Amino acid sequence: MKPFSTWSLCLVLAVVSEGTNEATRHICHSTLKILLLAEDDGEMKHLEALEGAQTRLRLFQIDLLDYNSISAAVHGCSGVFHLASPCIVDQVHDPQKELLDPAIKGTLNVLTAAKQAGVKRVVLTSSISAITLSPNWPADVVKSEDCWTDVEYCKQKGLWYPLSKTLAEKAAWEFAEEKGLDVVVVNPGKVMGDVISPRLNASKGQRKKRVASYKVYTLEGKLKGTLRKSFRWLKQTCDRVVYGR
Repeated sequence: MKPFSTWSLCLVLAVVSEGTNEATRHICHSTLKILLLAEDDGEMKHLEALEGAQTRLRLFQIDLLDYNSISAAVHGCSGVFHLASPCIVDQVHDPQKELLDPAIKGTLNVLTAAKQAGVKRVVLTSSISAITLSPNWPADVVKSEDCWTDVEYCKQKGLWYPLSKTLAEKAAWEFAEEKGLDVVVVNPGKVMGDVISPRLNASKGQRKKRVASYKVYTLEGKLKGTLRKSFRWLKQTCDRVVYGR
């Protein structure tokens, strides 16, 4: 009998496993900032509609700054995916309160809860913005895990989101080393594809604007239009060139 494993998504959080069937032995603890019940469950319907959700999905309400709420969601889990971090594309009025505290303290709360719960591994979603804003990095050197966004540069330019992601990731690595927690970090640049949430949040809204404005050119330099209008043309071209269709 394989061990029961539970993973938490700290949206975030986690995964618990039970049973012997490979397809059904994992349970997911998913978190929401607010559990919308009764009259307005718009933020939950798309989650509850997922295959297997009735038996393998458990929803928890959390506040990234409330350790106890996170601890309850992580309890019993063997792994945690920590994805939750504020993304504000409009003007930031209070960087510390709106971005820095939830990102940094929230990450440390998740890691602390995971450590206390005996979680085997935490997968943290950082960002390419924790790497790219490094003006002093040599132009001819590939940016690797040794390259960090320049904290002082972000403060001077008011780039609060990249700053929050950078400081949160640094805090996570320091915690992992000091406490002996297995932490893995991913630094995505652009995430494309379908979304399951019915609402348009800040990051998805920003992506929608950018996709609509991207321009696509042929190899001869001829403008084909925006990316949105060119998806079909791109597929047809790939089919013809790659598959000979």
